[in-house]
Amino acid sequence: MYQLHRGNATGSVNLTASASTPVELVEAGLRAVLELAREGRGPVTSADSVAVPIRGLGADLPRLFIDLTDDLVSQLEEFGPGFDVLHLDGLLRTETGGYTAWGYLSGAAGDGAAVQLAMVAASVAITPDAGGLTLTCQVRIISA
Repeated sequence: MYQLHRGNATGSVNLTASASTPVELVEAGLRAVLELAREGRGPVTSADSVAVPIRGLGADLPRLFIDLTDDLVSQLEEFGPGFDVLHLDGLLRTETGGYTAWGYLSGAAGDGAAVQLAMVAASVAITPDAGGLTLTCQVRIISA
């Protein structure tokens, strides 16, 4: 589950995601970023649906989320914002104690231009709470 809090005059959006597991949390956060980048576009109903991979590495969960977000935004810049499905296939601990994760976006390639976004890296925090985990961060909208 995620929430986007808009209305900041600086073009920033505060993102909050909550989940019971790290996989669900990262996936919810990425879905929120995808919603921002797609700028309210509806579901894609194309018969020409394609999938593109996303993957990331990080020394901890916040850095993993930043790396996955960077890859998601790069894929949208390359192929367009027609991707409306995000699935995180896996999230594992690495031998060095960090994390790696991978998944994919699916939808229609070449459907216009995505909103350009930048994660404010210093703002990404993941904290435990009574229901599991909460992710908070700030996403800056560069151009719409």
